[in-house]
Amino acid sequence: MCAGNHCTVCAQVCPFDAIGPAEE
Repeated sequence: MCAGNHCTVCAQVCPFDAIGPAEE
């Protein structure tokens, strides 16, 4: 799911955190 690759809050800020670079 969300391993916290680029985002700490994932899902909330980056729903694609687990998929790839969604730091936008």
